[in-house]
Amino acid sequence: MVHITDLSTVPPEQAAASRPVYGTIGQPIIEPGTVLSAALLEDMRRLGIRHAVITDEETRDVRFDELIESKLWMRYVLIMRKVYLNATSGDFAEFELFDAAMSIVEQARTRSMIVPLPTSSVPCALQPFAHVVNVAIWAAQIGVHIDLHASSLVDLTVGCLLHDIGKLLTEQQSEHAEAGYRFVKRQFPPSSDIPHIVLQHQNVPMAGLRRFTLDKPFVELTRICQMCNYLDHLSCEGEAMHYGALEVLMALHNTMFTGDELQALVQVAPKYMPGSTIKVHDGRTAVVVKLTERADRPMLRFSGTSTIVMPDGLSSMPASLVKP
Repeated sequence: MVHITDLSTVPPEQAAASRPVYGTIGQPIIEPGTVLSAALLEDMRRLGIRHAVITDEETRDVRFDELIESKLWMRYVLIMRKVYLNATSGDFAEFELFDAAMSIVEQARTRSMIVPLPTSSVPCALQPFAHVVNVAIWAAQIGVHIDLHASSLVDLTVGCLLHDIGKLLTEQQSEHAEAGYRFVKRQFPPSSDIPHIVLQHQNVPMAGLRRFTLDKPFVELTRICQMCNYLDHLSCEGEAMHYGALEVLMALHNTMFTGDELQALVQVAPKYMPGSTIKVHDGRTAVVVKLTERADRPMLRFSGTSTIVMPDGLSSMPASLVKP
């Protein structure tokens, strides 16, 4: 009974927190079940929190089993805060980094799907670290889906966790990839792909891949990081959130990403999140109540009814998003 939503669309007193809301040092400041008053909503906005996991009347029967457990996700976020802040003094919290990476890989291997909490569901002070965690979670799942070798899967996850570390190491943000590369390269053997993932994580047109054509595995890891980086950034922009991010990415087919890359993404990243209101091809609206093995064919409850409709019982499937 959860729903990820844009707080700007939540009327005061009409919804309750379904998951803890965390403060600037990762401490719970709003417990599950707390009704979101006007004052609480304003407090959250003041901290830079733009999205939250809520329960309201419309989403009372929604199941979101794929959403990551909040304490585990926050543990990853706080680990990455330590890793990044330590780097500013030249230290490298390698044990904690690999602890988080191996845990994320294990989650990706053992669960059918993991949806991270939104980067923008925590205060601004934690969002840079939440972002790299989310990129790593999406990337690890893609790595499992395409059957990456175990060592490459770990390299991909670690590279994604470290991809923005240069932002704390230089005042010139346009140079953060290079700064991060120089720092990370000192921490790993010369044969490691991890520093190169950090260096090349920013999105480049497909034409820019020419210089990588001699090393296909490296290209694969780098491209996965780029795609997941783009996905998470876009998910925090605009009201459409995850749906809108996937729509933008699909529009970049054959210009920024290949069809195979995008197909791998949609296998692990559901287009319609539980709790979303969608419109099907015949014009009716419905609430997504549960995901299925087919990410594009969720279970629905048509608006104004209490009947849950299985995907196989529908002649028309989701066509557009009405409300995330």
